[in-house]
Amino acid sequence: MPDSCVDTFINYREEGTNSSAAPVSQYWGRGFDSHHFDCASGTFSVDVSHHPPSTYTVKDLYSGVFDNEPSMPFSQVSQTRSVALEDTTFFIQRGLRKLCLSATKTSSGLIHAPLENMTQNELYLLYGKACTHSLSPGPGPPYDFYPVTHLYRSKPILHFLNIFNNTGGIMYKYIKNFGGDPASTLNRKLHGLFFSASVDPLTGQPPAVSYYGDQRIHIPVGFMINQSTNLYFADFYCHYVNHHVTLVITLKGSEADAFCLPRLLALNPAYNEFLYRRPHEQHAMVNTKVTVEVFYTESIDIVEFLRSKLAYLSSVKQSGNAALKTVIGLPKRKDCKICNIKEPS
Repeated sequence: MPDSCVDTFINYREEGTNSSAAPVSQYWGRGFDSHHFDCASGTFSVDVSHHPPSTYTVKDLYSGVFDNEPSMPFSQVSQTRSVALEDTTFFIQRGLRKLCLSATKTSSGLIHAPLENMTQNELYLLYGKACTHSLSPGPGPPYDFYPVTHLYRSKPILHFLNIFNNTGGIMYKYIKNFGGDPASTLNRKLHGLFFSASVDPLTGQPPAVSYYGDQRIHIPVGFMINQSTNLYFADFYCHYVNHHVTLVITLKGSEADAFCLPRLLALNPAYNEFLYRRPHEQHAMVNTKVTVEVFYTESIDIVEFLRSKLAYLSSVKQSGNAALKTVIGLPKRKDCKICNIKEPS
């Protein structure tokens, strides 16, 4: 943890009680890696790590109606509010209990302060850095590609049970969080679903461990990369070691497509440096030098896919706790010279 980080204070208060908010945990965290809510004791704990540092306070926890993401029984983020750029509030819901996390300004600055969106020229520079990093050294082929037939999305089993029982089989899209480059034009602007295309180059299989849940749904890559969709480069970033590339897939002529066209970098879906699929082929080729993420901007009827046996579910070992992994999103490392277009200060 950087020396500049501050302690994380977690307070709670339940509606209808006379008790004032009291701290239930105070400890160093590491990047929204875990959370735990104990209904019996009424305590909530969360690991937090951000730069610049911030103080997070649970302001309210009570029963009531809440506008929740319909496909998630343990909702991650539902709404963000900014008041004069001085604080930002995030809502989490578990059942009928609503949790409010407030990010406030500290001596080192404001967490996730709104930044000016990246221009297309700056995005092109970022794209160049991603291409350079993805190149394989030596006399062999410049890129290391591996064939993939499916893109996959990992979530807790309760997430899928909620879809099967409560949303008519629809996996609903949600708003993009602050993960990745803080200047990304997608942040809190575009709705979609994150999938991964990355595989282990030695086995050709998805990673054996997931940070997002213990169940994976595998969707045919041809459903997303086809004649009816457009493909865009959106981001290049890292958190610790591995570098990630974010691609966006939109339906041609859709509202999301109109949003991305002037803001992102269009790629040739039949050949590019990260993920491509040639027409009439059942598989796509993914670059194994980076972790390739796909943000698909439509909701998906996964039950229909499963009934037709075009998609399938698999179990995976989960590391950490998934519920807060994508609440706000981890920003990219500011000190990385590989994926920052501006020199680290």
